[in-house]
Amino acid sequence: MGDTPETQNDPTAAHESDSGVAPWDRPHFEPGGGDAEVTIFLFSQAPDGAPALPLRSFAHGVPETGLAENVDVRTVARAEAPDWVNGFFSESLMVLAKNHLGWEGGPPVEPTLVHVVRVTAEDPEDLTHLQSAWALSRAFADTGAFAMLDAHAHKWLSTGDLAKRPPDAPFKYEDEVSVIFETEPAPEWGHIVHTRGMKKFGRPDLVVTAVPPKHGARIGAILNSLGARLAEGAVIEPGDTVKIEGVGMLQAEELEPDANAPQLNLNNRGLVMRPLSRAEG
Repeated sequence: MGDTPETQNDPTAAHESDSGVAPWDRPHFEPGGGDAEVTIFLFSQAPDGAPALPLRSFAHGVPETGLAENVDVRTVARAEAPDWVNGFFSESLMVLAKNHLGWEGGPPVEPTLVHVVRVTAEDPEDLTHLQSAWALSRAFADTGAFAMLDAHAHKWLSTGDLAKRPPDAPFKYEDEVSVIFETEPAPEWGHIVHTRGMKKFGRPDLVVTAVPPKHGARIGAILNSLGARLAEGAVIEPGDTVKIEGVGMLQAEELEPDANAPQLNLNNRGLVMRPLSRAEG
């Protein structure tokens, strides 16, 4: 969506403190995995201006350790940056919005504000940066946001979708990452299955090429399982091997778009998982 216009909120301006919620830990954490980033765009039809956030620790899911350190919150008025806001309603994003929200051609109401929540963390040992991003998103939902776009996972959510995720619920990988089966085969690489959203954990997205359509769901489930372990802190680097029960041995290879896989526009590092051996039977 390009650079975000420079209108900033103070996320602590109306922060009502209480006990907060238990932090999401990373039970398989290994250092050196990389830096994490969460970006969520929220759309609101409200009077212009950056509202003070009614941030409530437990009700919104702020970790009991407090908001993450590197939080950047901005509100952009459509009147000030119409082209930037209209970019969210391009044809490709509206196809996603139709699939995720049932929108036909555009949002049900025209947003007047876009709130941007961006939280970064350097090689995080826990997932409090992710919890902080969703806590701020819940607060914006309370100010009138009607939909949101999880940028790295390419997921649209309604505020009702977010309300179905209790603020004190345990970490759920499937909420955070998309597993995509590319229905159009790439000329040199066939059908592709890949994750999208692993940047939220400072980990590379996972790619498998030449997937027969009948095995797409199975390969997607395998990437979900492996991705969840990375989200919980494990590290896989190029040259590493992973044994998958019922599949065999896979080796990780650095993604090089147009060299060993098509251009997937992941906005993140990627690892192509190559089969070295097949499971017997």
